[in-house]
Amino acid sequence: MNRFIFIYKLLIPNLDIMKIKLVIIFSLLIFPYITKSQERIENINTKELNDAIEMLGVDIFKFSFDSIENDYGLKLYLEEITKDSVITRVVKNFGQWKNGSKHKKLKIISNTKKDSVAAIKLLHPNMEIMTKFDIKSIYRNAHYWKPIKQNGLNYDEKTPLIFYGMSWEDEYEGKKIRRFCWGDEITRKMDNENLDKIEHMILISYKLVKPSSKTCRQKDMNRTRLPAWQAGINADLFIKVNNPLKFSFTNHSK
Repeated sequence: MNRFIFIYKLLIPNLDIMKIKLVIIFSLLIFPYITKSQERIENINTKELNDAIEMLGVDIFKFSFDSIENDYGLKLYLEEITKDSVITRVVKNFGQWKNGSKHKKLKIISNTKKDSVAAIKLLHPNMEIMTKFDIKSIYRNAHYWKPIKQNGLNYDEKTPLIFYGMSWEDEYEGKKIRRFCWGDEITRKMDNENLDKIEHMILISYKLVKPSSKTCRQKDMNRTRLPAWQAGINADLFIKVNNPLKFSFTNHSK
């Protein structure tokens, strides 16, 4: 102790003996907790970190679109659904990933600790968007996220990706409980029988779309004025040959 007092006296000459003793005792008391805390942080694994984040009401999901064709862009739909009715719909067009991008990802981060508000952040290389849903009081029971099974990318049609659904009431050994269990996987057809028990959900879907060129083609077609009879024939021929809606779709989901 005397050695420590001597060192502190050299470092801080104006500090009296009693204060020096208090500083030394306090340092000795908290040192084990500091080292223990450092040891605890160093030994944390990924699962423990995820558990801690979950306790804060934060969920993080990543979806890969690496195999997307270069001329397609991403459109997202966020829909608040009560039973069979859509009460809120948000549509965001993120456009195309850059052709040189090695990893084409979509990240979804949500903060839903309080079941009254669901804050959902969508992260794409082109933009980041935050959307909030104020959940009505009658639906403020426990909600959980459930990813939907994907079999490859689905092109040119709206495809369910993930949803945030309310648990449903059930009974077990005479006690009322809430469940959020499925048995079978939930596929993009959304035909799992337990989905009928969910009274409230926020469904996120995607659609892969090509930029429309219909407007440009229509302008080109109207540049030359022809006699009425000839214009009718040419316009009909132009639509049959060049109508951008008349290409065949390939099913990429198999």
